Amino acid sequence: MILIGDTVKYFKNENLYLFLMIASIYILFSNGRITTSMDVDVLNYAKDFYETGSFGSDKALASGIVFSPYTEKFYPMEGFGVVLPYTLSYGFSKIFGIDSIFPVYMTNQILSALSVLFLFMTLKLLTCRKKSLFLSLTYALATPIFVHSKYLLPEPVTMVMFSGAFYFYFKYFIQSKKNIDLFFSLLFGSFSLICRPDSPIFVGLFSLLILVKLIKERSSKSSYIFSISGLVIGVAIFSIVNYSKFGSTIETGYTLTRDAQSEAILKKIESFSKKRDTVYKELEKLFNKDKESEATKLKYAEYQDIEYALKTQDKFFKDIERMKKEHGSTPNTIEKNSVGDFLYGIVLSTIYPNRSIFFLSPVLLLLIPLGFSFFRKYRVESIGILTIMAFYLSLYSLRAPLSYAGSAAWGVRYLLPMYPLMFIMLSGKIPERLSANHLYKRVIYLLFAVSIIFQIIGSSVNYQSVQMPLEYACKQKFGTDDMKWARESRKELMTTYRASLLRNNLSIISGKPPIVLESFLGKDIYKRIEKSGQIPGGVNDWFFKKTLFDKDGDRSSNNSLFILLFFILTGLFLFSVYNLYNLFFNKIESRVEKSVK
Repeated sequence: MILIGDTVKYFKNENLYLFLMIASIYILFSNGRITTSMDVDVLNYAKDFYETGSFGSDKALASGIVFSPYTEKFYPMEGFGVVLPYTLSYGFSKIFGIDSIFPVYMTNQILSALSVLFLFMTLKLLTCRKKSLFLSLTYALATPIFVHSKYLLPEPVTMVMFSGAFYFYFKYFIQSKKNIDLFFSLLFGSFSLICRPDSPIFVGLFSLLILVKLIKERSSKSSYIFSISGLVIGVAIFSIVNYSKFGSTIETGYTLTRDAQSEAILKKIESFSKKRDTVYKELEKLFNKDKESEATKLKYAEYQDIEYALKTQDKFFKDIERMKKEHGSTPNTIEKNSVGDFLYGIVLSTIYPNRSIFFLSPVLLLLIPLGFSFFRKYRVESIGILTIMAFYLSLYSLRAPLSYAGSAAWGVRYLLPMYPLMFIMLSGKIPERLSANHLYKRVIYLLFAVSIIFQIIGSSVNYQSVQMPLEYACKQKFGTDDMKWARESRKELMTTYRASLLRNNLSIISGKPPIVLESFLGKDIYKRIEKSGQIPGGVNDWFFKKTLFDKDGDRSSNNSLFILLFFILTGLFLFSVYNLYNLFFNKIESRVEKSVK
């Protein structure tokens, strides 16, 4: 009987079961292949970093890049902390000889599941276990995180850092009072500095929150020392990475002027042109001597490499010159925004029926009753969380109406790291007059169900299956001489209900083209393009669908491996669900108690 009890105690790990369940769901609903331009960006730099050992490159390997005048190399706009996990997973696939980049794509699903795990552990410190489980499942399945776990994006790793920082914060102040938790809290928070350019907002305000709390509780000097140590390590890594790339401890690449990049890349092009001429002369000599020799082949490969680098450098120079003409030398347009656009941005981000927070996840409307309850109990933390969210919302509202959400993103992608904070505030107690109301409970379950359905709709269609067909169709109608249509089509996507991804994805799922094409282009032009059969886009290939039903797809060479992985993931999901059900409804414990008696 004691052995049975010990075995149950060993496997009684609800944290592990929740992580396995969410990770298996995310992977089963993933793409496992390139579907967006950002996927290409991150993957190219992960490959290059693994193969060369250098984070920078002489070639423009992606579209989202910046050129450093300090090192005369290209760097991805995504931070080092984002590319590093993908580099490790790419290396893992190479070391074990896996003929697929699927392990790279699994990285984002695992990171997303980790953020769910940290939130779950945090919520258990703040509320009952069952409510913690429900909120964690809501966070995982009923918000845009479910969709964004499919793509190689900087948000999941940032969400891990933010949720981890708050977990160790609450663990220290509510449970342990161990200084090591303060250390990890600020280490997690400050590590986010190399993940996203907006992270200094979080790190500064979160550090201030900890300082205020420590002063309020009259904590010992050692608490301050451990807090500062965690912060200093993260800031030091951030500074070293920035200095190695841009010769400045605070430059991340987002504030480099286009003039500085243009002048530097022009010098780089001149230097590489001279190098190409030199290599060509050497190649010519080797070719005349012995065109089949190994030395000739290596020199020819070197020449091709330089040619490709020159081509990408020239394209980048032309693109940045065009951007200077259209937008000026400054790399952002925040200072040009009006008060009206700023307020419009707040509406677009929060409630507007396009891609806003409450539109795509109506379950978050529960923040209204539950947030007040949380505020009354955790006043200092509430002020800190609300301040952080206000700063983030203000920052991206200043980029409205064109750049507040993140390209063709499902939801407001830039605000995804705020979701763990919102769910922490959802841990507040339900007012008694509502908790006794059966209608209120039904409304909660309805909002939960609707939110999950919305995310499945978002996950069912490729990230850019609305944006890309619209851009393609506009090129057919307007040409490329006058690119004013690019701004207008983007504004259409970001601000109108008819361009809502929810509506357009439903149209694509039903086998029709995106609704916005006809409404934006006009019926006559649209019908002409439609008849040509040249409107791209389509329904996504989920991992489980592709594995089971498409034997001749791009995974055919590894089909047996993917079928095995499918059954492993399905088994893990069912195993985790079974154990979570038993743990949260006390069936295993009750059986053990009876057997012991």
